[in-house]
Amino acid sequence: MLLSCFIRLFEINPEGKVPIVKLEEKWIGDSDVITQALEEKYPEPPLATPPEKASVGSKIFSTFIGFLKSKDPSDGTEEALLNELTSFDSYLKDNVSGLVAIVMLHEWFMIVQLFCMSCSISIISAAPFYLSYLHRCSDSCALLHGLFHV
Repeated sequence: MLLSCFIRLFEINPEGKVPIVKLEEKWIGDSDVITQALEEKYPEPPLATPPEKASVGSKIFSTFIGFLKSKDPSDGTEEALLNELTSFDSYLKDNVSGLVAIVMLHEWFMIVQLFCMSCSISIISAAPFYLSYLHRCSDSCALLHGLFHV
């Protein structure tokens, strides 16, 4: 049964990409094209990320990498990382509700938290809202994480 599903997927979409959707008798396997087609067919509510929110959190990973590569504790990379986390935490506090949004960030933040603990950096002071929410929903996060990876 599972093998036949994979065979069918590759017949429909030779690249094997997901997501895939059939719109107007045509299979689409590119998420950008799917989003655009859905936007055109169902304009409300809009699926596109508003420009003012598109860059939220976009510097976290690069500042984290800069911090990891840093050999000088006084070069400002730690402060830059904490500033990005604080900014992101403020955005989450003001704009995000619901468990699914938090689950998407769960693993990455857990890795950052463990690394920061090993370097004696307080991520708690940088992202208190996110971490308190994460701890309150950790059981649900584990459940949802398992469901997302089935």
